[in-house]
Amino acid sequence: MGQQTFALKKGRISFERDMIIIQDEIKKQNRTTLIMAVLWILLGTRSFIKYLKTGELFLLLSLLIGILYFLSYIFTLLRSTECEIPLDRIKSIKVKRRLSSAFLDIRLNNNKLRRVIQVEDDDELAEYIKTNFKTID
Repeated sequence: MGQQTFALKKGRISFERDMIIIQDEIKKQNRTTLIMAVLWILLGTRSFIKYLKTGELFLLLSLLIGILYFLSYIFTLLRSTECEIPLDRIKSIKVKRRLSSAFLDIRLNNNKLRRVIQVEDDDELAEYIKTNFKTID
């Protein structure tokens, strides 16, 4: 397998002989998600305490948002941000589509998921993966 590069909307992904190199903004995105999650969790907790004192049902909305962001926080922690992934550490690799966006899911041997979002030409990438990664699920 030779070197092949695919464009992302903000970056690129290169398949080298023995590794995948991803250049995207995943670390910045994860940091933003984690900061927002912590802020909403704190706001939800504060609103719940205030709800216990006042009984206003509107305050429970912030609690619900806080719970959703807590789940987002957990899912973010379960994802990998690695930019260089050796092929022998990959459990599975698949191109997926949800609504109008395409992304590449790379499941690592430690069961962490490395998601590459905003894939430009997903059909070409899917064909490349189908051709070159037959032994990987």
